[in-house]
Amino acid sequence: MDAQALGVVTGLVTLAAVRSRAALFLRPGGVTIRVEPFSPVPPALAEDARALEVLGFRPLGIQRETQPLALAPSTRAWVFVSEELGAYANLVESAIMPFGYMLSVFPTGAVALTGRYPRARSVAEDLVIQGLPRASWAEVLSTHRREVDLLAAVHDSPRAPATPEGRVAAARAYYDHPYQLARTRRAHAAFAIVAVAALTAVVACAFRLASAA
Repeated sequence: MDAQALGVVTGLVTLAAVRSRAALFLRPGGVTIRVEPFSPVPPALAEDARALEVLGFRPLGIQRETQPLALAPSTRAWVFVSEELGAYANLVESAIMPFGYMLSVFPTGAVALTGRYPRARSVAEDLVIQGLPRASWAEVLSTHRREVDLLAAVHDSPRAPATPEGRVAAARAYYDHPYQLARTRRAHAAFAIVAVAALTAVVACAFRLASAA
């Protein structure tokens, strides 16, 4: 294989590897979400599921999220809900380390998210997000309630319908929030640059191959 053909192959492989993340730069809210019927949680999440049920959450379904241009869902999470608290809780499957979070969405579109993973506290007029990686679920709930109360003073009480449609709508409110859209675009800018460079290399090498034929 000559250098130009190798350039085409390398560029195409690179494009395939980064296509979904690069697409999130162009469409930062482009994640597809669906919620399926609930099934037993895996052993790695069983203790977390019991802790959530003790706190008043009940099983709702399995949430699958697929990035744009991806061939298969990128994440799978077991969803719990507490209509009384106005919150959803997700237990996210991960080959590295499972994690979880609580999410509340308000009638105005305001969002409160408290996770059990490392993330600095982010505060905007209608958004509060933070991570508590070493906290118990009871501590996460206590913190989440404080954040909800902070937003409820302006945005009314959050709603968490115990339906798949309600959970999908809450996820959309989070992904489509202006703060999250900007954050997603920044996080995937490097992949877009790589994709443009790979596409440029493919076109250039393909043109040279055609010219030499």
